[in-house]
Amino acid sequence: VVRGLPTSEETYRTTVALPGIVPADDPSCTGTLISPRVVLTAAHCLAPVIWGLATQAEVTARTITVFDSLNTRDPAQGFIVTSLDTIVHPDWNGTIDNNWVDSSDLGVVVLSRPIEDRAPSPIVRDPAHDAVGTPFALVGYGADNLNDAIELAYGEKYVRENHPSITCETPNGFGDAVLSDATTICFDTQSGGTCSGDSGGPAFVDVAGIPTLAGATSFGTLGCDLYGVDTRVYAYRDWIDTVLIAA
Repeated sequence: VVRGLPTSEETYRTTVALPGIVPADDPSCTGTLISPRVVLTAAHCLAPVIWGLATQAEVTARTITVFDSLNTRDPAQGFIVTSLDTIVHPDWNGTIDNNWVDSSDLGVVVLSRPIEDRAPSPIVRDPAHDAVGTPFALVGYGADNLNDAIELAYGEKYVRENHPSITCETPNGFGDAVLSDATTICFDTQSGGTCSGDSGGPAFVDVAGIPTLAGATSFGTLGCDLYGVDTRVYAYRDWIDTVLIAA
């Protein structure tokens, strides 16, 4: 998260690192614990085509989730949980050759064991809670400056709080891409925001004092200095609920 602040051991404990399959020592993505056994992230973090793998089972076998680390480059921090399953939203159609605008960029990791020492993050159930202009807390293990993004040097857990969303339905620097406030949440990142490595990470909104998951980081403009786009969790709540029941 560019121009964010380091988190503490007591805050945002449901935000987790998903180390990249290649390379294995860098967190390529971020995720959020939404039930004791389920982590929500971006589809492109778990899709075989992105990683050059043939099957979803191969992705599952190589996916680990890191909890309670403030810096994944320090192996003494946090603990690792392996995966029982990984699931990509069935409507996701992104590839490494195009972006995934409005294409259901959500996926889940089903953990091999439940995490019961913290309350999972609830998801937004009322569309009024994540309306355009609402202030969000953006959390992730991604780059906190452009140089780190270029060099894939990241792994520290940062947060940028009180960052308001903007409408997605304006010219936005993505060429002919058409975005909708119904399915995406957009942010002006000229003064800071999500970047490489934050994919799948949470955009939390405060609901009655509880950080509630509203968005999962999807993509942004090159350089992380113009716009960032999250998949709007509310739009996919039925699919998420189906996955939670099955898990």
